[in-house]
Amino acid sequence: MKYISILVLILISGCTSQSFSERTADKVLRAITGQEYSRNSSECLRIKNSCQQGNYTEWLLENGKKACACN
Repeated sequence: MKYISILVLILISGCTSQSFSERTADKVLRAITGQEYSRNSSECLRIKNSCQQGNYTEWLLENGKKACACN
């Protein structure tokens, strides 16, 4: 059972465009600030649409990918 759990975790981790550390840092930042933030460009449209009273911002990361936030 232990090996099945590890295999599932590895498979799920391999299907994302962000590293585990980036996803974890994004979740921590959201929890601390209470603001929407992502280094995953596929989430930016959702964040933009849900950013009703905040200031939506996009920028490019060093790796050329888009990041966004609703402050």
